[in-house]
Amino acid sequence: MAKELAVHLQFLRSMGELETVDYKRVREAVSAIADGYEGNGLRKHKVGPWVSFSAGMNLRIIAVETKHRTVLAHVDHHDAAYRWAEDHTAVIDADDALLAVLPEAKPLGSQLAASQGVGSGNSAAQDGQPRFAVSAEVLVGLGVPRPLAKQLARHRDEDLLEVISYLAPELQENALSALAERDAPGAVTSAGPSDVVVVDDELLAFALTLPTELWRVFLHPKQRYVVDLPFDQHVLLRGGPGTGKTVAMAHRFLRLTQECRKAGTTGPVMLVLNNVTRQIVTRQLAQLGVPAADIDVRLVSELPKARNRLLHVLSEVGPLVIDEGQDLPVTFVAALAEFIEDCKTIPPITLSYDANQAIFHPSEKALSKLRQDVNLITLTYCYRASREIIHAALGVLSNLHANYRGRDFQNRHHVEAARDTATARMKTPITGPKVEIQLITEPRQLCARAVNAIQRLFERYGDPSGLAVIVAADQHGSLLRELRSALAAYPFDVPVITPTTTKGEEYLAGVVVDGLDHSIRHEGEAEEVTIGRYKFLSGLYVAVTRFRNRLVVITTSTDSPIHVPD
Repeated sequence: MAKELAVHLQFLRSMGELETVDYKRVREAVSAIADGYEGNGLRKHKVGPWVSFSAGMNLRIIAVETKHRTVLAHVDHHDAAYRWAEDHTAVIDADDALLAVLPEAKPLGSQLAASQGVGSGNSAAQDGQPRFAVSAEVLVGLGVPRPLAKQLARHRDEDLLEVISYLAPELQENALSALAERDAPGAVTSAGPSDVVVVDDELLAFALTLPTELWRVFLHPKQRYVVDLPFDQHVLLRGGPGTGKTVAMAHRFLRLTQECRKAGTTGPVMLVLNNVTRQIVTRQLAQLGVPAADIDVRLVSELPKARNRLLHVLSEVGPLVIDEGQDLPVTFVAALAEFIEDCKTIPPITLSYDANQAIFHPSEKALSKLRQDVNLITLTYCYRASREIIHAALGVLSNLHANYRGRDFQNRHHVEAARDTATARMKTPITGPKVEIQLITEPRQLCARAVNAIQRLFERYGDPSGLAVIVAADQHGSLLRELRSALAAYPFDVPVITPTTTKGEEYLAGVVVDGLDHSIRHEGEAEEVTIGRYKFLSGLYVAVTRFRNRLVVITTSTDSPIHVPD
């Protein structure tokens, strides 16, 4: 019986580096492997713990074989492919399943040199003592499978940090928690590899057409759990910005589409808040292979607002997949709750949200009433932004949670509905440059500074398509016009927008203009605000979390929650 074929994300990444002619040869070779062909053309042979398949005169596919599966791990030209095989190891568990592909541990001498800062200027460690090390038993206790724990225990310092970045995101959290000598956030007791994807003929054909930057359509374990929940179950998915909620929702939509097709029932409908998100989700569903005829993405605003008419519409559609649930009108959430409670045989509802990003209709309190009837899952691993940007964002969030409160009972209720500590615990192994903070004393300088910063970013990246200027300011109207007019003189088109128009968007780099009047933070005191003012302030959190790699913040306030250096 032919072995099951799977691909590792490293294989997809290496495919993306090939020239077009080589790419085609590799696709043909993979198709032959999928068909179980191992004749002279593929020239299969052992390379240490790996096997190599020839994809042409000078191309080699490196794979690992277990009893029931062949996992394609890397592809490159002959010498480079074999060097990669020598420098990496496949970690397989007792059940003969591939857990991870990791770089080999560096020799002890080079680890000590790194720990002492030889050649790097790093002098944090003294006398050859490692700064970063972890025992296998500690990792096992935190849910890291033992074969992986043993591999990690062989590494030290920067080498160890690099190796951790190869792990499944859920396991990264636990390994980093072990380094920090604290409990892991919800220890993983059974974590399969996040970067191994089982391939059937249809998915194989699709996966091999993916450009490298689309690897995120594959899921880490907790996202996969969301997708694979039984067809008839309701799901609430919460997570901070960049934690993969929309990706998981797209996969859930695909799964529901397939299940409805098998059952001969009405297919799912996805509900979103704005046209930007509708375009993004529609494109993502198409990338996942959902047929165009099955893609039904609607705006919440297109649904009837009257309760009885809304309930009637909900009763006629198939499964509902709803994005950005924190900004749903409370009346809509109430109708959903009533729909779930009164109708015992309704199609499943899957809804994602993050209360901390609510800038229209804070509805976390209403959503909490759904929890007794649904599965609640929280995503904490962020794969969008660097830890430097996340640190800046969490500083903003901490300020919002600690230094403001509603000025009366009604506003306190709404403010609390725009907060959630569970989604504030984001982590990422991604590092980047420091967030650049520019404090200016004259508000009239905001525009000139922002233009200068975006010009420098354009010179660095050479492409304006991944850049943006987001304005979070009390008087943003005039500032937006001034910035757009100033940037019109330059030969690049960079959007100048407000936080409310960035939902669903993300950018490689850019500028956040913080022109807000922040409260002076007296110890033990909190400024009393209306929910309107609070949502305006929370726009700064939304703005900062739109960026992946490089961020310049320009502020006029020494009380800005983004740290202003002395």
